[in-house]
Amino acid sequence: MTSPVTTKQILERALAGTGWLMQRQNQDGSWRGLDTQRVGAFYKANWAFSQVGQSAAAHRALDYTYHNFFTPEGDFVLKDSVTADPLTGQFPYKNSY
Repeated sequence: MTSPVTTKQILERALAGTGWLMQRQNQDGSWRGLDTQRVGAFYKANWAFSQVGQSAAAHRALDYTYHNFFTPEGDFVLKDSVTADPLTGQFPYKNSY
């Protein structure tokens, strides 16, 4: 029988995960190591960063997303192909974030 996960363990994992993301974030908010910067790699990053108090990293991700993936109407530009990202066909999913 496993012991329950503690709040401290959850916070430690959240900090480790966002630390990993921060190591891969460029100064402009894009991600190192991606061949193509796609909206699917960005639309939840700001939430993860904001949950652990990394507001500067969240702002960089939001700024990059705003300047590279938004239409004039404020929706995500869905540049991803359906085969590359099956969520592309689900317009409300990404835009709800």
